[in-house]
Formats: sequence, structure tokens, C-alpha cells
Amino acid sequence: MGQPAARVDIIMVTFESAGLVAEGARRLLASEGVEVRLLVHDNGSRDRTVEILQAVPGVDLTAGRHNLGFAAAMNQLLARTDAEWVLLCNPDAWPLEDVSLAGLVAAARAHPDAAVVAPQLRAPDGTVQHSTFPFPGPSVAARCLVGYQRWGRAGAARRRLVGACDHDSPAEVEWAIGAVWLIRRAALADIGPFDERFFLYGEDIDWCWRARDRGWKIRFEPASRFVHVGGASAAATYGEAVTPAHLANTHRLLRRRRGRAVEVTYRTLNLAATARLWWQARRAGDHASMHRWRAEARAALATVPAVDAPPEGARR
Repeated sequence: MGQPAARVDIIMVTFESAGLVAEGARRLLASEGVEVRLLVHDNGSRDRTVEILQAVPGVDLTAGRHNLGFAAAMNQLLARTDAEWVLLCNPDAWPLEDVSLAGLVAAARAHPDAAVVAPQLRAPDGTVQHSTFPFPGPSVAARCLVGYQRWGRAGAARRRLVGACDHDSPAEVEWAIGAVWLIRRAALADIGPFDERFFLYGEDIDWCWRARDRGWKIRFEPASRFVHVGGASAAATYGEAVTPAHLANTHRLLRRRRGRAVEVTYRTLNLAATARLWWQARRAGDHASMHRWRAEARAALATVPAVDAPPEGARR
């Protein structure tokens, strides 16, 4: 006889997610080969998110009055879970196939040292999203500055650098973006909850780093595929400041873990890389890219604050 169907608690934090959340909730609840329940915490949405979720059978919803931030709301949900497996899933993500969640569980069972198994993420148009990365540091920034070709494609692929990795093969990775994670209960008990000092962004890198400190692995399993629209709630909160805010929290995390000197070196190298990319965009007349790299330069110069709370004017 095969193993019994795994029981999975799915947890989801929503904010201004009305346009996407019903699709994700229904597809997750329809997962085959596993027993699921879906726990949702809404962070004080002002759109129809709560109303839409209340109409989806099987959703266990907590409608918060204030925006607690992603990490704090996730921790409230984690405290309510008791299944062996917990699927952290953003409201703009859902399984591409009904067996995608069961595939993540199978991969986790095959790798008992994995704290997290992350799937392949695809945009709605089918494009594969780059979703696994090395931990931030000067060596990574230097490779991005000069281009991975000068360091050798094989080595760059092992480090999961953008442009060098095809995201088609299972692998052990340093960290995966927290849009969809299958978390092992034993690892959660050992590593602990998310760091609530990160209101939004950086909490996934921090948790994976703490997992490695405790001897756990992070696995990437591309045979399980999820759609990920990307940045839906963050865009509702931060608008065009999303990318700079993410970088600002990354800088803060690096400073905590490796010290001020390493963080400043990392920012300096990133600034040089950003300047090169801005100049290339300018020569090509690509104004959209120029705007992006200008925003990232502000983050590298530390003129964008770390994300500890909603921006001014957002509901608390």
C-alpha cells in the first residue's frame, strides 16, 4: 500500500487582492492527492477581497482591521496550523496542475533534510520566472557587475544567477522567493516563525538563512508548477516603490548578518552595476528601463527606507 494522503494546511495573507484571490483559493482547494484546508488572514483590505473570500466554500478567513505586514500575519496563521506540511501561498499564485501540491509533498518526503520545497513559478503567459537565488553578498554583486559569462556559465548556474540558470532541473538552492513554499512541520518547529521586523520583503531570505544555520536545506522542484502573477498585493501597497523597498530590506538583512562593511561593499557594487545598466538603457532609448535602474540606484544609495510599516497613507 502507498502512503496515506498528506494533510496540508495552506496559509495565505491577502491585501487588496480582489482581482486574483478567488482563482487561487479555488485551485488550491481542488488539489488532488492531498487533504487540504485553507487558512486566510486579510490585512485590512479596502477592496472586495474579504467579500469574495467569504463566498468561496472551504476558506477559513480572518478579516483583520489593520495591516499587520506579511511576516506578522503569516505568523498568526502558522500558529493555527497543526498539519505535517504547511503550504505558504501568495494570493496571486495557484497550482498549474491539480497534482502540483502533491508533487511538492512527494519531493519533500524524498528529501527529509529539506525545510522548504519550492515549485517552478510561471507567469500567466507561461514564462518561467527566476525564483531561486544565492544569498546576497559582495561576491554575488561582483558577478552581476561584470556579467556571469566572465565567471563561467556552469559556476554562475550553480549560484542561480539570473540569466545563467534555466530553472528546469531540481536542485538544492540557497533561497527561493516566498510566493509558494511547502514547509516541513519539524523544520518550522526548529527554525521558528518569520522575523516580524520585516514588514514586507526580506523575511523569506532571512528564514532560509536561518534554516541553513540550523542544518536544513532548501529544495527547488520544477516538476511541480505554479502560476504566479507577481507583486499584486505589494503593488497595491507600495506602487512603484516595490523594487527599491525590497532592496532596502535586503541591505538591512545583510548588515545584520555580516556587518556594516559588507553591506556597504554590496551596495557599492550594486550601484556600479545599476549605473552600467542605466547607461545601456539610455543608449538604447529604453526609458522604462532607465526609470527602473534609477529607482534601484536610489536603493543602493540607501535613500529608500527599509520596509518596517506600510507607506504613509496606507491603512494600519
